[in-house]
Amino acid sequence: MSTILRSRTFLRLGLLSLGMGIFPHHTFALEKHFYRYRDDNQQLVISDHLSATAIQHGYDLLDEHLQVLNTVAPPPSAEKLHQIKTIQATHKQEEQLKKLYSSAQDAQRQCNEQLTVLQTSIDLLMSNQSRLQSQRVEDASHAANLERSGHTPPADLLQKIRTEDDAINQLQHQQGDLQKRQQAVRQQFDSIIQRLKALEHQDNTKDATSLPASDSSE
Repeated sequence: MSTILRSRTFLRLGLLSLGMGIFPHHTFALEKHFYRYRDDNQQLVISDHLSATAIQHGYDLLDEHLQVLNTVAPPPSAEKLHQIKTIQATHKQEEQLKKLYSSAQDAQRQCNEQLTVLQTSIDLLMSNQSRLQSQRVEDASHAANLERSGHTPPADLLQKIRTEDDAINQLQHQQGDLQKRQQAVRQQFDSIIQRLKALEHQDNTKDATSLPASDSSE
């Protein structure tokens, strides 16, 4: 019985030794890496640790034989980041424009609709102003006739004339505000329409360049 146990023990030790021979110890060691980059003076540097300078300028990741495993680009500068954000914001605005307006013609149509609504309100105010001015002329003429005949115009007539003056001034002020809004709408839509036209031109150009070339032999 003891002979069998010793034989099994020797067999296990032999297999263990064979396994160690097949998988040498050095294959389990971590692979050494190096980092190659240029410093602030443009001098080439190879280091076994990753420094802030390497990250700032970008670097090559090397193996233990100094063969390139990977190239890491430097992070974008503050100016580049600003440019990227500006481009992203522009693209976002363009996408929003395309959602609001199907085309430059659609934007022009909506612009005209808004201008028409504002003009309708202006016309109504002008009509009211014209009516009040006519009434004011009539009342002022009546007050003047009373004064010429030696009579003092009644207080309610004079108050009515003052009220008409205030109302006319208010109507003129409201008309001015609406006209300013009309101008603001024109300016806003002018930039939108021009931008949409430029985008449509870009899309048409892309479509034209993406078309297959015609066969000249046909």
